[in-house]
Amino acid sequence: MAELTRKELILIIAAVPGDAELRLAGLDLTGLDLSRLCLKQANFSHSNLQQTNLAQADLRGAILEEADLTGADLFQANLQNAHLQNAILDQANLSGANLSGARLEQANLRQANLRQAKLWETELKGANLTGADLRESMLERADFQDVNLQGANLEGAYFKATRMPDGSIFGLAR
Repeated sequence: MAELTRKELILIIAAVPGDAELRLAGLDLTGLDLSRLCLKQANFSHSNLQQTNLAQADLRGAILEEADLTGADLFQANLQNAHLQNAILDQANLSGANLSGARLEQANLRQANLRQAKLWETELKGANLTGADLRESMLERADFQDVNLQGANLEGAYFKATRMPDGSIFGLAR
């Protein structure tokens, strides 16, 4: 059960000055509807966000290190430059999400939906993408070194200067 309601969280966001950090680390926000909220640069590290609705939320620069986002809905969320190291995103819906410049080292994205996601210059070193759906995703300059892609669907994905699991570069411009 979530520690806060959507209404309480909106009041907290409104009370934080524009340049101050929104500190939500370690909270249990399971199942909350946080869709379309501006959570830019919020600190959710070590938080429980399982089954949370973050669809179309603005999470640019947010800190989600070691957060549990199992089954979360991040449809078309803006996660540019977000910190998701060691996060759990198993079965999360990240379709159409913008993960450009995000840090996902050692993250678990088993069975995650990343269809049509933007992963430009995204760091994924050591991540687990077993069974993930990456169809039609943009993978330009993404780093997949040491990533587990077993059973992942990469049909129609766009590769350009993408570092592959074996360290090779795929999709070099000629």
